[in-house]
Amino acid sequence: MKRKIFLSGILVLALSHTVTSSNGQQSNSSPLIDSFNTVARTATSDTVKVACLQRIAFEYLLINMDSTRRYTTAGTSLARRMNSARWQARMMLMQAEIALRDNKFDSAISLNLEALKTFIKTGDARSEGKAYFNIAQVYSLLNTPQKEVFYYTKALEIFEREHLEQQAGSVYPNLGMRYWTVLKDTVKALEYMNRGIDLNLRIGEKTNAALGLRNLGIIYGDIDRYKEITYYKRSLALFIENNDVVNAIDVKINLAGAYINTRKYGTALETIRSIDISAPSFPDIFNPRILYMLGGLFYNMTEVETNQSEKYQMADSAIYYLNSALALNDSTQVDDYTASILDMLSSAYEVKGDYKNALKYYRQMKMLEDKTRNVSEAKNVSDLLKSREDKIAKQEIALQKREIKAAKLQRTFLISGILILILTTALIIRQSRFRKKANQQLSIRNQQLDEDNRIKARFFGILSHDLRAPIAKLATYLHLLKEMPSAMDEQTKKQHQQTIENAANNLLSVMEDLLLWSKGQMANFKPTIKSVQVLQLFDEVRKLVPEEINANIVFDAPGLLKMDTDENFLKTIMRNLTANALKAISNQPDGKVEWKAWEERGKQFLSVTDNGPGLTTEQVANLFSESSVTSSKGGLGLHIVRDFAQMLGQKIEVRSKVGEGTSFILSATTV
Repeated sequence: MKRKIFLSGILVLALSHTVTSSNGQQSNSSPLIDSFNTVARTATSDTVKVACLQRIAFEYLLINMDSTRRYTTAGTSLARRMNSARWQARMMLMQAEIALRDNKFDSAISLNLEALKTFIKTGDARSEGKAYFNIAQVYSLLNTPQKEVFYYTKALEIFEREHLEQQAGSVYPNLGMRYWTVLKDTVKALEYMNRGIDLNLRIGEKTNAALGLRNLGIIYGDIDRYKEITYYKRSLALFIENNDVVNAIDVKINLAGAYINTRKYGTALETIRSIDISAPSFPDIFNPRILYMLGGLFYNMTEVETNQSEKYQMADSAIYYLNSALALNDSTQVDDYTASILDMLSSAYEVKGDYKNALKYYRQMKMLEDKTRNVSEAKNVSDLLKSREDKIAKQEIALQKREIKAAKLQRTFLISGILILILTTALIIRQSRFRKKANQQLSIRNQQLDEDNRIKARFFGILSHDLRAPIAKLATYLHLLKEMPSAMDEQTKKQHQQTIENAANNLLSVMEDLLLWSKGQMANFKPTIKSVQVLQLFDEVRKLVPEEINANIVFDAPGLLKMDTDENFLKTIMRNLTANALKAISNQPDGKVEWKAWEERGKQFLSVTDNGPGLTTEQVANLFSESSVTSSKGGLGLHIVRDFAQMLGQKIEVRSKVGEGTSFILSATTV
């Protein structure tokens, strides 16, 4: 049987390859680094200096990690002296790069997330996208594809929105391959690959374009052999044009495999021989793959060779190269395709009639496959045991039901005699029951009427409280404009125009909240529960905060935390609490509002905290009182917060201390 040369399992991460010297280290500098060092020494601007230090640290990443650490430390110290939050966050990205190379994955993620908060706050979109991209790469190493795709997608959204084409071009091939290798979505994979190739070719990023073409070849290896070879050739031409030796070798090996799979053995051999393995820049990591490819080539040639002597010679060549590949693969622990080598060795010995060795390698291959399957088989056994336990439990329940049914049948005969006695009594008390039931229904209707009256009273109370102020502002300004148009200069007019615009926006928000709240009071209206991304919720609520408000608004939440809730209800709660917090810090120069989300002991929490003047114990007790109406700047105040929280089955807690601020905490059981 013809053996297929598998390529998808033996890919090399060519994006990060560097060529080392004979002692395993590159030179400790480069003309680019030297030029940045010169600028850093002579610059009079701290901003220019810290930018140079960051770039030097980045350039040293693949050359000398000690130098990377030294320049990162220097850049971080300078950013702190400058009191620049943006540059401190950018240097934090370099700290995350160092942590990643030290295999401290949790630290790398935490540093990127911490820097991300500053980038979002300061509007540094380029760095924000870079942070998302870095987090995706960490999750790629942790083999967490769902999170990896999420953060790659976030990075791509920012790069496309900000027209950062070079950065977007680096995301496309990564995202495309993840859709193909893990998520098994070939359509999405081809879409991202083609978009990335078109973009990178247009902006002149030939390396990224070549990587995309190579990845297309890999994907089409399972779909269309002709397209596979075509894309490999286009990729190889770009790598050679860019003098990218490492990636060119990688593509040549893949191309040779494609030729073998299409029985173009001569072309495959020429392709392998075109690789200069004696060159100083040749990476040893490719040796096992080349030997494996040669072994596969000669074995496949035995299947079409009719001359027995030639067939034996080809089998000997296949055995030689496959044994060499097996030895190197075991010693270097590079890509694990040992089972395929063992399978092909067994078949090559079978061609020679050496059934003893054929059986030996076949057994080794089966042992390796069995070892690989142990984990999945253990899980299958566990599932079978659980299924068996469930089946036994169901049988026991069925037996109990039959016993209960028999007991009920026995009791039926006894009860039938008693029923005759009860019937007489039932006729006597029947009329009394009807009367009692009618009284209960009347009482329920009276309670419903009282509740309707209470809701109506609250409704009009909120109308008079929340709508009066913005409408009064509108009426006052229109009166001034009509009666005394010449009494206002241009600056005063602009101020009044801003006032009326704010009043109109507040009025619109009040009406929207009022409509949602009034629906909530209807007996048949229920929240629509779905999974809500907390990070996205914070982004949307932040957009509702007026731009003229000068306040420091921050948030702290795990990137993938979700809540099962009604998004509109929860958004209204957060907006009203935020409006109250902004009102509390309106007269403070250092006012701060913090949104926070976290998970603790099976429960999820959302909080809105301000550092305003705080509330007394009596004020906290009266916050949700039916006799008072506490309004926010643009909503129905704490009444709607309480009502919506109750409808969502959530609890709201208030913590406040005079002079230290107030915190509203919303808690919900994790679903």
